[in-house]
Amino acid sequence: MGKPDTLEHIKKINEIRLRMEEYNAGLIEHFEFFLNDPSKDNIVKVYEFMQDPVASSSNNTYRHIRLIHRVAEIVVKELSIGYIPLTNGTHTCKEAIDRFRMTVFMLRRHEFMSEESDMELIADAESYVISQGISPVAIHDIIADDACFGDAARAVSYWMDVLDKAGKKTDALLLGRMI
Repeated sequence: MGKPDTLEHIKKINEIRLRMEEYNAGLIEHFEFFLNDPSKDNIVKVYEFMQDPVASSSNNTYRHIRLIHRVAEIVVKELSIGYIPLTNGTHTCKEAIDRFRMTVFMLRRHEFMSEESDMELIADAESYVISQGISPVAIHDIIADDACFGDAARAVSYWMDVLDKAGKKTDALLLGRMI
């Protein structure tokens, strides 16, 4: 099996570019509608919209669309089992993406910082996750999908302990079951 030709790939993307831009605008519209009326029905509409034939090409071409896809997939899972969504309190795509990125950075702190010299920053990250009500679903999916977590099982175990110590035993158990 040969490597795909880059010029052929660019040609394919250019052929569907207008359709991808229409898809992007529609996805943002659907997602922001959900953010301003966060119900299961509205996130299902976003998820159904994401099944468009050009969604995959758009997801692989535009970073903000890829992030909206990731956030929407997490939110579908959260709402389906009764958690407050990661996007709670956001009203625009930018706000939702910023909250997602902040959560990713907070979850990474324990991975990249030293418990000896950076304990205050690690404690700040733990506080953020607890105070913002970041669900075990979001914690798991971010850790599982992010290449920066070298040992995902170890990271999940760490966050299980954080949730457990914060009195969120059910959340800790659920997170542990997701490994």
